[in-house]
Amino acid sequence: MQFFFSLDRPQSCVLAACNTSKDVSKLRLRGSRHLTGGWPQLFSYDAEARTNAEVHLKQLLGTVVPVDGDNDLCVVAACKGVAVVNRRTGQPVEFLGPNPEANSFSLRWNDGKCDPQGRLWVGSMDMQFGEPWLTTPEGNPIPQGGLYCWEGSGESLKITKKLGDISISNGLVWDRAGTTFYYIDTPTMQVDAFDFDGKTGEISNRRCAIKCPDAASPDFHGYPDGCTIASDDTIFIACWSGSCVVRYEPRSGKLLAKYEVPFASQVTSCAFGGPDLTQLFVTTAAAGIAEEKLNDEERNAGHLFVIDLSKEGITGVPAFGYKLHPST
Repeated sequence: MQFFFSLDRPQSCVLAACNTSKDVSKLRLRGSRHLTGGWPQLFSYDAEARTNAEVHLKQLLGTVVPVDGDNDLCVVAACKGVAVVNRRTGQPVEFLGPNPEANSFSLRWNDGKCDPQGRLWVGSMDMQFGEPWLTTPEGNPIPQGGLYCWEGSGESLKITKKLGDISISNGLVWDRAGTTFYYIDTPTMQVDAFDFDGKTGEISNRRCAIKCPDAASPDFHGYPDGCTIASDDTIFIACWSGSCVVRYEPRSGKLLAKYEVPFASQVTSCAFGGPDLTQLFVTTAAAGIAEEKLNDEERNAGHLFVIDLSKEGITGVPAFGYKLHPST
């Protein structure tokens, strides 16, 4: 089982054992979190062999997904567009189309995943989010981003804009039945559900499935960022500024559990891995944190963690890969 993730600068992290099902282990990867000026990196971490490989793609990366049927290839969403890349060498193999938001000054790709049919869904965010010119007089964000869907390759390539007016496009998952799509636009503080048609890729009937407590609430646990889904259709959400991952039941909107991530407030995403998909890998960010905090209360920022969920009987579902040549 391999776990792909991208980083905008080198990171560092240590291998430790879990003592209980809610203990969080830290994995140390090559490189230094405090090194600056490096190229964005694509890491491939082998959870069984406990080895990590990295390549430098020399442009900002938003998301990465495996290619269906080829363990050497992955699809990356980068500044110039979406491409198939050899994850071992970094060599581009096939260009899947330019960035449809290339005319924007400050939009970039953020989170993305493949649906059960092998399409890539990837959203954008404004890197100037929070600036006065992107905020209404009432203090609300002015959304600039979108959610896009890539399907196929070559002459059969199809790129479709699914949603607009997005501020920070983040976590997205599909339920086991493949009929419901869940999606996070972080500033809304909620997870929205859509009816999903796997045959056409159409989404409809948008509604709120999970409402996260806002920053003024005593129950605030951070801003919803990346997410993943378990085999029982519960959703695990990484919480930016919350030092935790939370588990929700999306059909009721109920909070089921909270998993603390020590000394790292900026929790960015999570994904299941390990031979039996009982290990939850959690990424964190160090960007924007003062150096003195990185040496103290944020000393684990930028590290990759793993939460052992085997004793809780929780398992993930295999990630879907991108289908370069989907069947018709």
